[in-house]
Amino acid sequence: MESTLFTAMTSPSQMGGIDADLFLFTIFGALMIFEFTKQPLYCLILVPVYLFSYIEGKKDKYFFKVIMKRFECSNTKNKKQWGCHSYESY
Repeated sequence: MESTLFTAMTSPSQMGGIDADLFLFTIFGALMIFEFTKQPLYCLILVPVYLFSYIEGKKDKYFFKVIMKRFECSNTKNKKQWGCHSYESY
């Protein structure tokens, strides 16, 4: 049985039930679109993005961290040789 304290201490920080980084990115992105277009209707983009993020976050709380790491890490030159990203020198 997993301790509630352990789960709380090891889980990523959340705001509104979704990952804090994604929450801030979503809010910032929607507000930037609103600023450029001056159309308040574009603020409704937040609703489906939030729902998707909430549902995916409930399935796997590290889902968005894994996606962010995938974009941060570059492709390796030996992917064809190993069939995956390997940092082996030969």
